[in-house]
Amino acid sequence: MSATTLSETEAIRLNQVITNAWSSKDPSNVIRIIEPNAVWRENDNVFLGRNEIWAALRLRWEHTLHFQMRQDLTSYNDHCIAVRFESEWQDSLRGQWYRESGRVEFTFDTDQLITKIESRIEEHRITVEARRLRLDTTARNN
Repeated sequence: MSATTLSETEAIRLNQVITNAWSSKDPSNVIRIIEPNAVWRENDNVFLGRNEIWAALRLRWEHTLHFQMRQDLTSYNDHCIAVRFESEWQDSLRGQWYRESGRVEFTFDTDQLITKIESRIEEHRITVEARRLRLDTTARNN
């Protein structure tokens, strides 16, 4: 990444890298794109550094089935991208389906590692019939 504003191509690529890492439901894949001292603020929660972020993601995905996510780039500048996302999944313990949606801003260092994640997320219970995101039956994230 240059010291100037991200190009559209760079912003699109970074969004895809993040989407792929999160969609894997593997905290190790996410940690690879995060700077060691990164900060993740999600609503009222703050996770500091790779270890806390890894633990938060592991806990989040421990009982998550059928995870599906869509993330659209909404803006970019300097060393940041902003996205709108939506995800759906089923809780393996209760069988309940959920939808999360919100906006996230990712800040990068000069090596294109994430240094800061700022997110506002809303979570809602949904019925299986209300799902908008449908899994590819061959997908790896069941």
